[in-house]
Amino acid sequence: MRVLEHRVDPTDWLAHCTDLAAAGATMLDMLTAVDDPGSGRIEVVAHLVDVVARERHLVWTVVDRGEPVLASLVALYPGAAWHEREVHEMFGVTFAGN
Repeated sequence: MRVLEHRVDPTDWLAHCTDLAAAGATMLDMLTAVDDPGSGRIEVVAHLVDVVARERHLVWTVVDRGEPVLASLVALYPGAAWHEREVHEMFGVTFAGN
């Protein structure tokens, strides 16, 4: 399976994931975060899968640790609700719309 990495601005997070879903990446496998206290940033990554094309998409973005807000993916991937709650509890990232 081919793995493609996408680094996007937080303002493009939802639009980019929407485009990938429309192109066939219809499965959310994982959503998690990496806290880097020294840099003041939290990296958020979504692992999206296009089963038909056999492609894995790792979509990365960075939010400010002081105001960690990102658009929710729940409208695209209902299963994201659990992942977003976990990232919120563990890293403090708020997912607008969830």
